Amino acid sequence: MQSLLSGARKTEPDLITRYNLQSRIVSNEKGKQREESQNQTSAGTGTGTWAPTKESRQEVLRQRRDKMILDARRKMMERDAGLGEGHGQTPVG
Repeated sequence: MQSLLSGARKTEPDLITRYNLQSRIVSNEKGKQREESQNQTSAGTGTGTWAPTKESRQEVLRQRRDKMILDARRKMMERDAGLGEGHGQTPVG
């Protein structure tokens, strides 16, 4: 059963590819502050209510999904970079 699951994972593209976020990665590296401020202002109505139209709700949810994927990628890369820098050092404690 495990081999079936691992085989299926290899054929699926990663989330960046699946949701076409390659261009956002480049822009994210160039201007993190600009993108974060845009995400905060366009994240929805801010009142905790749903948008009035189906299209605007879909857009808000798509933006939230994209932001979560990119944030997770950024955190993973920071963690990996931290592990690479600390390689060869003994942990304290």
